Amino acid sequence: MSDFGTELKQARERQGISLRQIATSTKISVVALEALERGDFSQLPGGIFSRSFVRSYAIEVGLDPDGVVEQFLVELGAARPAADDSPRPAVTDDDRAFLERQRKAGVYLRAALVVLVVVVVALIAWRVSRVSQSASGEVTAPVSSSDDQRGEPNSPTVQAVAPATAGPERAEPES
Repeated sequence: MSDFGTELKQARERQGISLRQIATSTKISVVALEALERGDFSQLPGGIFSRSFVRSYAIEVGLDPDGVVEQFLVELGAARPAADDSPRPAVTDDDRAFLERQRKAGVYLRAALVVLVVVVVALIAWRVSRVSQSASGEVTAPVSSSDDQRGEPNSPTVQAVAPATAGPERAEPES
């Protein structure tokens, strides 16, 4: 247990407050509060949330929130491994050329996708207009040679139909 966590736990116990009570009032999980008391900062969320947890905890147990947060940041810095100060490899001309080719390929790919989308939209629009013209009767079906060979008419024809009589046909007597 770290000194930081021990101090927090002792302050909480002096106040006679349970972790459950702090969790209820601060809306911080008991697991996170236990990790804070153990000094296990890896169990806490990163960034401003950890500082916020520490500040809320300090207020609940009656400690100076700014001082406790400052102490937490010092402990957190000591708990984290130091940054690697080893030199980084230099970026070579080959690397730059490769990155430039990748950038150009990305540009060409985007342009090709835009062209493809435009062609698909144009085809859809053409097909829709053709279907609507066909529905309105403006476009006739193409004549196929197979229709001519079978003797079928190329277009519908109107056949003369005898007018229908209003009643049944009557047979006239023969004289």
